[in-house]
Amino acid sequence: MELAWLRFSHIERLREDPTIPEIFGMEAVVGDDTVRRFFKSVDPVLGAEWIARHAKPMWGALPDTVILDWDSTVQPKYGHQEGAEIGYNPSKPGRRSFHPLLAVVAKTRLCPVYRFRAGDTVSASQWHEAMADAERWLGGRQVSLNRGDLGFGHDAIMAWHEGAPARPKFLFKLKLTRLVRTALHQLKDSDWQGPAILGACQMAEARIQLTGWKSSRRVIFARTLQGIVPAAHRAEFLWRTASHFWPPRYLPHWLP
Repeated sequence: MELAWLRFSHIERLREDPTIPEIFGMEAVVGDDTVRRFFKSVDPVLGAEWIARHAKPMWGALPDTVILDWDSTVQPKYGHQEGAEIGYNPSKPGRRSFHPLLAVVAKTRLCPVYRFRAGDTVSASQWHEAMADAERWLGGRQVSLNRGDLGFGHDAIMAWHEGAPARPKFLFKLKLTRLVRTALHQLKDSDWQGPAILGACQMAEARIQLTGWKSSRRVIFARTLQGIVPAAHRAEFLWRTASHFWPPRYLPHWLP
């Protein structure tokens, strides 16, 4: 696999530094071919169990209830790397890429799930499998909230959260589509909660059913009062949306 070759080849840089073996008490640093053959001989299941066993003390420091932040990223690739496909790639349109999916425990750098995906997938692809992986990795810890960006507001993902009372709440951003704009414009001034002062964040909520949704859901809008803005500097209304979340007074922690 060419991806492995690109990563293991970095070992050659370590071999060029004679102080590395001395620092770590080694006779020498083996070559990248040796390391590659070693990992190829490791059974994937046994290797995952070994990693989980040795990482258990670190994960044991987590609280019993956690919040997961979901994200996906586009990684443009060059050449003919295995798994690289043409898909959504804003920085390099038409370039093959990877599109991994990952979740991070909030306020930490611990990643309980990372799924490698080809570049022709979307943000929500394989999410259910990834969520199952995260629950297994976290053990008995409860995920109280899943947070995600624009690509995770799919009906299937939200319906999974709504399928059982014990499942996590969710907070996903939504695109400013026509139906979202319509619901926004229908809000009255009295619907906005929060102080009407310059720089303050105000919240308002509504129930809408977007195209592709099988039912209506709670959507929360947020706005920051900016006073009178000169016409030459006016930009589109800044907003955030959330659905099926706790009372609005807690929202500023997630929606600035």
